[in-house]
Amino acid sequence: MTQEVSQDKTVATSDHLTAEKAPSKTSGNILLRIWQFNRRWPVLPATVLILLVFASIFAPLLAPTEPDNTAQRLAFRNHPPTWGRADEHSLAEVPVDPGRDASARERSAYNRALQNYHPQSWYIIGGDNLGRDLLTRVVFGSRISLRVAAIGLVVGVLVGTTLGMVAGYFGGWTDEILMRLVDIWMALPFILLALALAVVWNNNGWNQGWLVFMLIGLLAWVGFVRQVRADSLRIRSRDYVLAAKIAGASNIRILFRHVLPGTYSTVLVVASLAVGGLILAESTLSFLGVGFPDPIPAWGKSVSDGRAFIEEAWWITVFPGGAIFLTVMSFNFIGDWLRDRLDPRLRQLD
Repeated sequence: MTQEVSQDKTVATSDHLTAEKAPSKTSGNILLRIWQFNRRWPVLPATVLILLVFASIFAPLLAPTEPDNTAQRLAFRNHPPTWGRADEHSLAEVPVDPGRDASARERSAYNRALQNYHPQSWYIIGGDNLGRDLLTRVVFGSRISLRVAAIGLVVGVLVGTTLGMVAGYFGGWTDEILMRLVDIWMALPFILLALALAVVWNNNGWNQGWLVFMLIGLLAWVGFVRQVRADSLRIRSRDYVLAAKIAGASNIRILFRHVLPGTYSTVLVVASLAVGGLILAESTLSFLGVGFPDPIPAWGKSVSDGRAFIEEAWWITVFPGGAIFLTVMSFNFIGDWLRDRLDPRLRQLD
């Protein structure tokens, strides 16, 4: 009888312990499901890109200041982030006149006027070295980045896909010449070429903004040629392509009716992976002074403006740089996900 009672107590104790461990196991399963869902679908990168597109479309409504981004208030230069309210401690340090010592009454009256002059919605993430609102420049900078990436992708897809199909389909000397052209172009130092073209461009008085679009277009097409050529080499030996040749179809018809559809997945993956590189290239050009001039709020230009004040005003560099980082990483994650989903040989997710 005693043994039966002890066994019942042991079973009850084990059931109690199992019941206590059950919530932790359930929470572990939930976290595992969330992790698997995030691996299967690019939720976070897609959210970042949706916010980026939303900010670029509705930039005049989201930005705290006027759309032209030229408002400068030198009294608030390098203003720290206020998170939506005026920073009274930083405003109290602004003198009346740097050339003379003001009395306490004059300083107090000036600070009260300055606080009333300071708009509450400005400098949420700080001000730059000219007193311009940094949030406004970051929001409007998303338009510049997406516009440059879109133009670069259009040029890259049209030129790169066409040359890749021609090289892979015809082969022979056509393939050899086009591939050597790609090798030579990839060997050229892009930054040095951009600086040289900028000097010539500015000396002739042309718009520097168009120079950025031209440079991004020259950079974008190379990545498509090799990938599309590889698909064209594989597709040209398929039965339906050989049947089209026997039926008397022209080479142009075969290229655009039979070869091109077989390269859609490759072009989509290469384009999604190339967007981040194009945005990074535009930011590099703007950082070096070859990109968009003031007052156009390019992210690379904002990073360049804050490098001289990195110790006292870190926000001028960190927030535009963080926008570049999140955008490039999101496009890279989307590209990797598309590659895994569209190519069965690389698919890792069931």
